[in-house]
Amino acid sequence: MVSEATRPVIAKSQSQPAVEQIFFDAHLEQEFRSRGYIVVPLLSADEVRALRDHFEAAKLELTKDFFVTASNTDREYRKRVAEGISRFIEPAMQKLIIDYRCCQSHYVVKQAGGVNGRVPVHQDYTFLDPEGFTAVHVWAPLIDVDEMNGCLQVMPGSHTFFKHISAIGSNPHPYCCYPNVNDSEFMVSQIMKAGQALIYDGRLLHSSERNNSQTLRVAINCIMLPSGVKARLHKWQSETPQLFTRTEVSDEVFLNFDIESGVVEPYPQGVEVLEPIVCAYDNRSVDDLRIHMEQLGLKRSNARSFSAVCQTIREFVSGSLCLNKKKDTRRENRQE
Repeated sequence: MVSEATRPVIAKSQSQPAVEQIFFDAHLEQEFRSRGYIVVPLLSADEVRALRDHFEAAKLELTKDFFVTASNTDREYRKRVAEGISRFIEPAMQKLIIDYRCCQSHYVVKQAGGVNGRVPVHQDYTFLDPEGFTAVHVWAPLIDVDEMNGCLQVMPGSHTFFKHISAIGSNPHPYCCYPNVNDSEFMVSQIMKAGQALIYDGRLLHSSERNNSQTLRVAINCIMLPSGVKARLHKWQSETPQLFTRTEVSDEVFLNFDIESGVVEPYPQGVEVLEPIVCAYDNRSVDDLRIHMEQLGLKRSNARSFSAVCQTIREFVSGSLCLNKKKDTRRENRQE
């Protein structure tokens, strides 16, 4: 174990190449860049069955209507689950994407008929610097999914709306003021077959409804990072709401960190403390958004193209988030 007192704070950037090509296929690359996600066949019927068997063998105790195995406090259990999933997902994904590795895998489960299984619009945790490489997340159901049993819903193009650090500690976010607007107007349900995968930019806004069916909804989620690039965990505390501490962690630490508290002192081997980032933004209400849209001729019931809606929200949040390193303030018009 290494204490904070003996560990230097390091200023280090994750510089990305001039052109970071993620997918071998140019069409998939373009679609992923523009929409923030793609849906592709990924697992064979035999692989789906093998993962279902692996899930059953894991003997998961479902204590909530929505449960993620990454929240299990037994590290050895989490490691077994992650390794069992990754041995199917990583080889399949390596046929599609260039030089990425699977760093964390878990089951995402919704209880049949669970009244508290709805997951609101959110952005996954930020595991890389906002201006660095792209984290690729994979969501694949092990049963057919639709709006009845809690399929994933996404907001196309939302990965470019704003720069935002989604930190451990549930920090406020620019889109928290209008989740119902997002749900009702901008979210697109992803009706998928077992074995298909939704591959998305880690910054994409997404959500899911409760499982209203009589069958357990089981899916896998995998976080993939570029080879040779370590994960970075960002932590937020209400006492210093504009300050985000950062740690760069090894794959072993990343696999086992507590998703509620992150890594804590005394830090284990494989943790490097980095320079903090200061982040501040203005809150905007749902009414503010509606007024702004109406001023631009975009009423809530107006069935204009989604690209027009995307442009409206980009303009709305433009300049609302300042991402600063030390005293160097820079406003951006796009994000995530």
